[in-house]
Amino acid sequence: NDNYNTNHSYDLSSLTLGTTYYVRIQNTDLNNNSSTSTLFTFTTTDTSDVIAPNISNVTTRVVLDNEAIIVWDTNEGSSSQVFYGTNSSTLNLASSLNITSNLTHTVVLSDLSVSTLYYYQVESADANGNTTTSTIKEFTTMEQLSTESDVVIREAVANQAGINANTPSTGGSSYTDSTAPTISKVNTKVNGNSVIISWETNEDSDGMIYLGNKEDTYTKGVSEISRKLNKTHEITILNIIPLTTYYYQITSADASHNVSKASTGTFTTLSPTDDYINNAVSSTIDVNNLEGADAENLFITSLKNAAYLIKNMSSKVGLGALDSALSVQNSLLTELSKLLPTPVVSGQPLVNVTSNSATIAWNTDKESNSLVSFSDENTYRASALYDQTIGETDKFVLNHLVEIKNLAPDTFYHYSVISRTNTGAETRSQDFNFKTSLESNEIQNYSIDILSPAEAIFSWKTNLPTESTVSFTPYRNGVLDVEARQIVTDKSLTLNHEVKLNNLEAGVIYDIELSGTDINDNILSKAIKAFSSEKENLPPIISQIQTDSAIIPGEKERIQVIISWLTNELSTSRVLYQKGFNKDGNTTLESSSEIDTSYTKKHVVVINDFDPGAVYQFQVESIDSSGNSTISKTINILTPQKEESVFQVIFGSFQNMFSWVGKIRS
Repeated sequence: NDNYNTNHSYDLSSLTLGTTYYVRIQNTDLNNNSSTSTLFTFTTTDTSDVIAPNISNVTTRVVLDNEAIIVWDTNEGSSSQVFYGTNSSTLNLASSLNITSNLTHTVVLSDLSVSTLYYYQVESADANGNTTTSTIKEFTTMEQLSTESDVVIREAVANQAGINANTPSTGGSSYTDSTAPTISKVNTKVNGNSVIISWETNEDSDGMIYLGNKEDTYTKGVSEISRKLNKTHEITILNIIPLTTYYYQITSADASHNVSKASTGTFTTLSPTDDYINNAVSSTIDVNNLEGADAENLFITSLKNAAYLIKNMSSKVGLGALDSALSVQNSLLTELSKLLPTPVVSGQPLVNVTSNSATIAWNTDKESNSLVSFSDENTYRASALYDQTIGETDKFVLNHLVEIKNLAPDTFYHYSVISRTNTGAETRSQDFNFKTSLESNEIQNYSIDILSPAEAIFSWKTNLPTESTVSFTPYRNGVLDVEARQIVTDKSLTLNHEVKLNNLEAGVIYDIELSGTDINDNILSKAIKAFSSEKENLPPIISQIQTDSAIIPGEKERIQVIISWLTNELSTSRVLYQKGFNKDGNTTLESSSEIDTSYTKKHVVVINDFDPGAVYQFQVESIDSSGNSTISKTINILTPQKEESVFQVIFGSFQNMFSWVGKIRS
């Protein structure tokens, strides 16, 4: 895309569904300076999945005075969100969107109003954006629970109501279950990063656990995967932190939504080493008889446990012991890395050379770092060794690129590429060579020092002694005016160049070309696009507006008006005008002169069709070469009328005196 912009976008088409792609972005400015982004990835979606998740078992798990817990299931991993409100036709509130893909969903609604009927609808979306919503359901919050005693009293009343409900009645009233389940036999089985909590209830009910790192402060809720009502319950909580104390709260609710009194407890997770010891005693394992998956699992677990132990013990031992242990571990890793397959370099590396640099590119089949060892021909012949190695040691990629700078022109170099994986498996290529090109003359490191809107100094360097030439061509109405091109030349041969331009126009855009002929009669040049001597491209400034009027004799007398003004930069000329005054504050004038496209600082416009003895309004307009326009304020003028002779004055007086007789005709 050769359009020069500061904001960029690019559409990639014909991609494969559900595929990860690797991307680099390259940009080049008007001066051919290029930059390339680091490697990044994106994964396309699989649009063949058009089936939304199936929502089931939507229920209100717990309802308090200002809080409710909504739970539901989906048949595939999907997000969780609840929309709710006090009007069933306008669910104007929403919970935070949880984008984690889950099969079981739990959302807590907080800051609810007490004793209020709420309507809600749950929504889940899978990874491909297929979304489904449930039907609208409802719940009513309880009256305000201000103290713990209120809760105790409420539970006592509920229990008494349950007892009364279970008492046989002589009447025909229906039975209502208002007795909450009772929790017993709570047990925890703790591992390094998980815990299994089980309990029993005296009636069929569901199960819910709330977990947190502080007592009475719970930040995570987990429900049973199966929402079937049972008397035995077990919930596994995963991805918790080793060696950490947790607090939990258990509740169960029966089919009538009676919620049990909470059962609380605490546990501390084990370290990975303790976890390993609890599950397998290493001294009882004969490693010689282990094969396949069993051997791999033991090997990986042992490495993880050793790493954890070393990390946690490092702060408890002396520096000498730590250094010795790390040295042993490093030697072991180096030895083991030799057993791994090394990266494979595909083909001979690609080399792009200049007179003083070389860029070397190659690919490997495994992510690895990028290094190049090199030396010039004389050094390599003497020792068969490379005297320098450069590159990126800690960046692991498949596509490698290393640039070697400050090389000698017209010289042979030997090199070998090196790629090492993060596990230490290393490959070195065979010896290759390249030759730098002859020293070329280039314009480098140019700079511009703007002294004023009319003056600027252009400076640059060359590799060889060269003349100094600057040409500058202005834009007029957005078009390059080649005929207005100017050239400033200094015939002195030098490596450091400086040319001063004295007659730049303020606000004008120029194309600049730096050039020169060197000692070998080679001509070199560099273009600088869209240069302006002003940091801001401002419109012209209008001043000294003057008018001069004269009567044009003839059968029908007309007035000629000459309007002149000055601007601070070269610009066009036009006058907007109309007879009489504008009404209703309208500032748009009805007529205008033809635009004079000659660029000047002194403007003159002649208008020949004004009526004598009339009031006119006018504005002047100037537009510079960049299209910036300025219109002056509105100015009023009274045009002159032809002077009368003495006879005409006396005759006119008689005409007014005897107008009752009838108008005398001249």
